[in-house]
Amino acid sequence: MDEDGFERTMRYIFTFIEKEKQAESIVEKLCQRFRLTEDARQWRDIAYCLSLLPFKSERSVRKLIEGFPFYRDKLHEEGVYTRFQEILTKVREPS
Repeated sequence: MDEDGFERTMRYIFTFIEKEKQAESIVEKLCQRFRLTEDARQWRDIAYCLSLLPFKSERSVRKLIEGFPFYRDKLHEEGVYTRFQEILTKVREPS
C-alpha cells in the first residue's frame, strides 16, 4: 500500500479511538514498534499513527517520553521528525 493510502486508512481507523486509556496503550505499543523496524517507511508510518492520537492526558505524553529510547535514532528521518513536531505542537496547545 502506498503512503497516501496508508494515511487515509489510519486516519479513518483512529477516529474510533475515543478513550484516553486506549490512546495511552497505543502510544506505548507504537513506540515499542520503532525498536522492531529498520525501514524508514515504517518509521514514518508509525510516527504518522502517533501524530493522529490526541495526547489529551499527561499519561499519554509520559508514555511518549518513556518511549524516547526506541525512536530517538529515527528522528534524523525528515518525515518522522515532522510528525513529532506536530505532536509537540498538539501537546503545547491549551485545552
